[in-house]
Amino acid sequence: MKLWQKLMLSALVVASGGYFWFLLGGAYPPTLELISSLSAVVLVFFLGMLGLAFILLEKNISALLVLLSASPTLLFLGDKYLALGIMLGSATLSFVPAHRIKKEIKSRMIFSVGEMLHKGMPVFLTIMALSLAAFFYPQLEAITFQDVIPESFFEKVLAFLPFEVPEDALYQTSIDLLQERFRSYERYLPVVFVFVVFAAFRTLFILLGWIGIAISWLAFKILLYASVVKISTRPMPQEYIEFK
Repeated sequence: MKLWQKLMLSALVVASGGYFWFLLGGAYPPTLELISSLSAVVLVFFLGMLGLAFILLEKNISALLVLLSASPTLLFLGDKYLALGIMLGSATLSFVPAHRIKKEIKSRMIFSVGEMLHKGMPVFLTIMALSLAAFFYPQLEAITFQDVIPESFFEKVLAFLPFEVPEDALYQTSIDLLQERFRSYERYLPVVFVFVVFAAFRTLFILLGWIGIAISWLAFKILLYASVVKISTRPMPQEYIEFK
């Protein structure tokens, strides 16, 4: 790839990743409703472009892109050290999926974008879920049971019941019961909340990760068709036995 093409890919990664964090910052503090549809669309595009970057760019460049894409956390987090920790932590840990993908590229006989990304993207999705859990860690206010189980989430769960129930009264009764039974453990709610956020995002990323890999595959095919990149073959050294 030429320099301007690498710069364009880098710009797409940083812009989409930064926009995702920017959209997410507007939902701070979070609920279990996770992310909006727009945020999900931006995220899968970011994952698609980042997957392409893992394949086509050097590992240190990919890590730098992850660092820059998370920079909007500095705008929304009062604790700037936490924001820097998210940026540096996600960037440093991104060397792991980048290395696994590069290793898979070198060891494969047939170039397959999907199979190569499957070696590394699940690891990056776990890193993203950890970063999001850290981003949403409650800092200024105490977390309550209403934050952990918002009423809107409660209503969606009740919608699956085959009969109607008084949602408002049942929700408040459930919250009161939780507060009565587990009041002594309420100080641990921030940790529980972070774990729930991590688990929820990591579960959501199972689907979004597949879509992101599909976008990477499609983008690579476009680059291949446009002659921006090409797949070449090279002889592989092999040991064998022969008579002298």
